[in-house]
Amino acid sequence: MVVINRKDAAKPRYIVLASTDIEVAARELVRLYGARFQIEFLFRDGKQFTGLSDCQARAPEALDFHFNAALTTLNLVRIEEVAAHASGEPLIFSMASRKQCAFNELYLAMICEKLALNLREIKNHPAYEELRTYGAIAA
Repeated sequence: MVVINRKDAAKPRYIVLASTDIEVAARELVRLYGARFQIEFLFRDGKQFTGLSDCQARAPEALDFHFNAALTTLNLVRIEEVAAHASGEPLIFSMASRKQCAFNELYLAMICEKLALNLREIKNHPAYEELRTYGAIAA
């Protein structure tokens, strides 16, 4: 099946979707592919950012705990992002950006502590948001 994405009328994009089930409807196949990619993104982010594949335990209970902790971390960050999203535009979530912003916040707090600066005053400065999001990517 070939799907044409016409969101940008000047540049239609063609997407080829395949299935061994010839009875599946086109809309259902598109929905299934969307769900599949969401699952793949979940595991990719889990491996890259929350240590999903870094456990060295062998006991099934320890492995269950580790996998649940890694995936729960992703879900909590996602919930936090959805709660903070106020605009009517679609939500664009990037775990890499969230990790970069968290690092920047900790780094700015450390700099303020070492230089005996008031972090509250720094947070009220217009440049703070630019420094907090420095290096974050637009997904």
